[in-house]
Amino acid sequence: MGEYVQQTLEEMTNEVQQLEHAGLFDHSEVKKIVSRRKLFEYKLRRRVKDKQDYLMYVKYETKLLELIWLRRKTKGYNDKKVEIEGAILQRINKLFRLACRNWPQASELWESRIHFVKKVEKNRTQVSSLYTRALQVITNVPSLWLSAAKFELEVISSVESARHILLKGISFNKNSAVLWHELFRLELLYVHQIKRRNVLKKEGLLKKVSLPRYAHNDSVSKEVLQGKVAQTVFKHAMIENPGSVNLAAGFIHIVKLFKWATDLETEMFDFMFESFPEQPQLYELKCTRLIQAFEAKAPGCGTLPTLQKQCDVLLKQMMAVERSEQTWDVFLNINYRLLQLSPCPTTTQKFLLLLAFVERFGSLSEFWMILWVKIYQYYADGDLTLELFSKGVQLFPQSEDLWCNYLLYLADKKGCEAARNLFINTRKVRKDTLRVWEVVLSLSANAYTDIHSAALYEIGVGECEESLAAILKEKYLDWMYLLRDINKTRALYKRLRRTVGLREQFFKQYIDIENSQCEVDSEKIRAAHVHLTQEFGTKSVDVWLDAMAWEQAQGDLSRVSVLFSQAKKSLPDNLIGEFLRQSTTNSGTN
Repeated sequence: MGEYVQQTLEEMTNEVQQLEHAGLFDHSEVKKIVSRRKLFEYKLRRRVKDKQDYLMYVKYETKLLELIWLRRKTKGYNDKKVEIEGAILQRINKLFRLACRNWPQASELWESRIHFVKKVEKNRTQVSSLYTRALQVITNVPSLWLSAAKFELEVISSVESARHILLKGISFNKNSAVLWHELFRLELLYVHQIKRRNVLKKEGLLKKVSLPRYAHNDSVSKEVLQGKVAQTVFKHAMIENPGSVNLAAGFIHIVKLFKWATDLETEMFDFMFESFPEQPQLYELKCTRLIQAFEAKAPGCGTLPTLQKQCDVLLKQMMAVERSEQTWDVFLNINYRLLQLSPCPTTTQKFLLLLAFVERFGSLSEFWMILWVKIYQYYADGDLTLELFSKGVQLFPQSEDLWCNYLLYLADKKGCEAARNLFINTRKVRKDTLRVWEVVLSLSANAYTDIHSAALYEIGVGECEESLAAILKEKYLDWMYLLRDINKTRALYKRLRRTVGLREQFFKQYIDIENSQCEVDSEKIRAAHVHLTQEFGTKSVDVWLDAMAWEQAQGDLSRVSVLFSQAKKSLPDNLIGEFLRQSTTNSGTN
């Protein structure tokens, strides 16, 4: 293996010599470049290959290329581009070819290769060819089909090629909503650009406005200009995906972007109501359409009372078909949008009555409960709002938003002690979350002595579930340090580090605290690194690297060697390679 690596490095001799002779890099920098390349070349020749090694090598060469361009610009030196940049570009392309040959199904490799050609080589023909080759082996990734179609449309300006790519992608992914939607959007955009060109031509402004090449088409039929092709796409999508109301709704959202396609939008709505008469989402879309027309002051939209009556009729039809949480959500959502068109105490009171009605006879979701309380805070007195908060947390005891707002509002109206007591007394019925704890700890810090705050922290680290308790332990340690008592902080660390469920951050936080002291205690920092490696040394490469870097900074290379040996014994086989790679890279950098 060493002979092949040496041969490859010898082939780079002319390139690196030119880098030094041109004054772009000094001798020490050239040696570092050769050293890094040697490391990468050894990695590529392992028996078990990793595509990340190829990507890291490409990333390094790309950054080197950008640095060369920057230094050329600074020095004003433009000679020997073939010998320098040409050689690097050949190397990068070779790496991509090898990687794509070894892992042909890895879409991220093809995407990285295409991105490189777009950014650096800027060769349109090569990009199109790469897309074609990638899509021959990877057919089940819709995002890749979309990227190829977008390139053909926006860069090549070929609507035919973009359409062909999307149709072929759909043939492999018939259930992909995003491909159907983008094909539909493409057909509408094509018509839109042609219509725009015709308008500009009539106004004599065609030469002053830049349009895509595909818009200069005088042989477009009347049916195409009416959106019949897009309508055909919509119908075929619904045939291939019968019963998919979300797919149909996506088409509606797209067609709304094109003001000239109102007739098509109406036809699509009629089709959807015939196909999905019992879907609440369609009633919501139709009401939304009426509201948007009113907001845009479209001809024939009528007055606000007329709009309210039209929406009421549609909502009654919907509720007659089905009463569920989804239909009640639609019912409230439309009424809330109508409220926003004419906000005043009368309409707000009407909406509050609707919320109370749904809560009593229907199914009120958490979102509407939170909104109900927020409105109450402005239109009702404190006691009524507190009663509603109480009802809300009874209906939704797991709601983080309700609990946080309840505690803050209670502290504002009744004092922090009332909020603290509520928090402690409802621990068994409430789901503890970090956000709720942060609210209570903040209230406690502002209103109580350190003893009360410490008592809250003790409850949190002792009674919360393990993942939350781990974060609270870190906050507890930080809070104790902020009291400017390093001895109590060390005592707390000593006690908590023996508990279960700690995260790496807990130990790193303590190390940072010790490092921030005026007189740094190296033994305590070393002990913390030992605790960290004991706790996470079998599953984390970083803890070993951090410990080794710290010992190296202290100048104790013998301890670095001991840590290196311990790491190789402790880490599992799947992390050994990563550890060796990073430790070698770090030592090379240093």
